[in-house]
Amino acid sequence: KNLQEAKKLIETNSNIIHYKSLPNTEVLELLKTSHIALLPTYDDTYGYSVLEGQATGCPVISTNILALPEINNNNVGWLIKVPKDKIGNGLLKSKEDRKTFSSIIEKELYRIIKKEILSNPEIIKIKGKKAIERIRKYHNPKDKASFLENLYKQSISSNR
Repeated sequence: KNLQEAKKLIETNSNIIHYKSLPNTEVLELLKTSHIALLPTYDDTYGYSVLEGQATGCPVISTNILALPEINNNNVGWLIKVPKDKIGNGLLKSKEDRKTFSSIIEKELYRIIKKEILSNPEIIKIKGKKAIERIRKYHNPKDKASFLENLYKQSISSNR
């Protein structure tokens, strides 16, 4: 039922465009023109899409599972707190777990968009700027490459 409702909403709303797939370069271009990225996911191992959104100044609404709270936070985006196990996986074993999880996401998306973003649209720019600053500080590709190169060199020299 929900899938049918979503498809109908997409078909009848010119502000929503659905893509089955896009090359990464086109995704990045879309993010550059977007206000907010949504990743209310059940599972995401690395969080690359969050990093891509943040790098384009697009704050992200994500769940707080696995690696996502290491990358996203309420200072640079929004985190939806969902039930999770000791290692950070979402609790989704039963139909009831998935229903609860989805209900929390739905309620939190509504609250964040309606009560935080629409009531204070300037928050998008503020969090977008902070997201870019965070990317520069913690996820700069040159710094990461240099760090890894030094780590590998130390590893190689200590194993000789």
